[in-house]
Amino acid sequence: MLGTRLLADGTSKIRVGMDGVPGDPEHPGLLKAAARMTAGSSRLADGTVALNAGIKGNPGDPANPGLLSGSQALASGASELSAGNTKLASGSSQLATGADKLADGNARIADGTGTLYAGAAAVSPTSMLRQSDTATALGLVGVLGLGSVGAFLALRKRQAS
Repeated sequence: MLGTRLLADGTSKIRVGMDGVPGDPEHPGLLKAAARMTAGSSRLADGTVALNAGIKGNPGDPANPGLLSGSQALASGASELSAGNTKLASGSSQLATGADKLADGNARIADGTGTLYAGAAAVSPTSMLRQSDTATALGLVGVLGLGSVGAFLALRKRQAS
């Protein structure tokens, strides 16, 4: 009888192990645990597929390029940004050089304007009149007078002929 009792006890434990203890989530039993493992394995497979799609992207969907393509695009953009920064630095250097040349040109224009003013003032009739040179003034009046008399005589002679 002892063997029968041990057999019945072992069978009961096998049954509890297979079916679990009703109402006790800590002891679900082998069948429920296997069903949960199957569901978990299915979710794991779905997650792996989604992870792979996230990494590689979907070639048919340009809106979902994937992490790998996005990383490559980011690296390419960073390279282009670096090249643009190099061009910007070069352009800024050229701009500074041009600004120096412009400042030098403006200084030369200012010097030239001063020289032009001085030269124009030296040859203007007003500068000659500013000098208190009586002989120059009398010479100009004499030339104008002789020219007037000459013009009068030429016109008179023309009328007489």
